[in-house]
Parts: sequence; structure tokens; C-alpha cells
Amino acid sequence: MAIRSPRLPETLEVSPEASASEKSISSRIDEMQVQEIGAQKRPVTLVEFVTAQLRDAITTGRLAPGQRLWQDNLAQDLQVSRAPVREALRQLASEGLVTLHSRRSAIVASLSPDELEELSSMIIHLEALAAKRAISRLTTEQLDEMAELVKKMWQRRSSPAEWFALNSSFHRILIQAANWPTLLNTVDVCRRNIFRYVTIEKAFRAEVALWIKRNERLLGACRARNIESALKIIREAEEHSRAILQAEIDKRR
Repeated sequence: MAIRSPRLPETLEVSPEASASEKSISSRIDEMQVQEIGAQKRPVTLVEFVTAQLRDAITTGRLAPGQRLWQDNLAQDLQVSRAPVREALRQLASEGLVTLHSRRSAIVASLSPDELEELSSMIIHLEALAAKRAISRLTTEQLDEMAELVKKMWQRRSSPAEWFALNSSFHRILIQAANWPTLLNTVDVCRRNIFRYVTIEKAFRAEVALWIKRNERLLGACRARNIESALKIIREAEEHSRAILQAEIDKRR
């Protein structure tokens, strides 16, 4: 007997009477805008809609590593045909979030301790590389947006998932200013993979105030166009994050 994929959280608000056809959500697709971490909102296609729903469920842990995803069940739960689900799973496989298991199913990917360490190191080093180029290019509007995100981090410091999304947006603005789209995309993919492993509540509660203050210092260095100071703060963040992640890695070995 096939194991049914668990229903996704009711983010779609589809009524029980809704048809299983794509028409049941077409009006919502027309209006929906998916906001990637730190990116501008824009209209999305049906495939992008399904991809975003599944990506969010995976990165927030609602679909757990090792969990099997059946195309038929996902299509029914999302009220779409199998075609956009199939394309969405292919996209998520390219991001390392799922492993395609058969023509009709996929499995939510797990990360080994070595992969966790590799991804975290890539994020920090790529951000440092981007910062050298980006700091002199940051606009007043981008700096003000970063400052607003810091304010929101203080407001959301009791919610790990929300806080980490805001933190990712903050750092994404800095990286985006380098105008290296391949580097930016690489960091985005790394963050999506590691996000579900770093919202560790115990560590979060103990460290969140320090993390926000460090972001405030990084913002100050960016406003002052002080590349050396910014890189020092990024390296400091690397050492601190590595220690926290190492503790989580050790638990998984």
C-alpha cells in the first residue's frame, strides 16, 4: 500500500467544495506574489506557486527529511494536476531539497554533518567575497531597508523561523548589491538547504540578542563604507555560527 504524503498546512485555504482542477486556484494564482528571501514580489506561474508551497513546507520543517512525497497526493492537496507538481519536484531536486525517487514520488533530502558544515562555510565565505564588492555600491534605500529588517528582528526575536527569514533577507541585500547573480543564487540555495537545520530553539533563545547586535554593527560598517570592519564582523559571525552548528553536527554523527 502506498504511504500517503501528509497534507500540507492549510496555507491555500481551499474549500472542501473546490474542484481538483487548476481552475480552483487560478484566481489566487493571478493575485498571488511569492516573496523569495529578500527578493521583490512578482507574479508567479502555477509551477512557481507549487514550488514555493513545497519549498516553504520543507525549509520550515513541516515536511521532514526522509519523508516520501507522492505526486498524486501532493496534486490533490494543492488542488492542481500532476504536471506542475512534477516540475516543482524537479526544481526542488536541483536545489538539493528533494531526491527524485521514482516517476511518481520524491523524498525530502537529508543533509549529512559534513554537508551541513560545507553549506554553512560556503554561505559565510561567499558573503565575505560579495561584501568586498558590495559595500561601496549599497544605496541609501538598501541601507534603510536593512535597518528596517533589524528593527523587525528585535520584534520577531521570540520566533526562530520568522527571525531567520528576516536575517536571511538582511544579508541578501548586502550580497545582492555586489551584482553577482550566480553568487547570489548559490547563497540562496545554500540557505534554503540549511535553514531547516539552524532554527534550533535552545541555541536561538540564548544567542538571538547577540546576533541582532552583530547585524547592527555590520549595518554601521556598511553605512560607513568600512570594508575592513564589515569583513571582521562577518568573520566573527562565521566563528560563532560554526561553534553553534558544530554542536548540532555532533548530535547527528
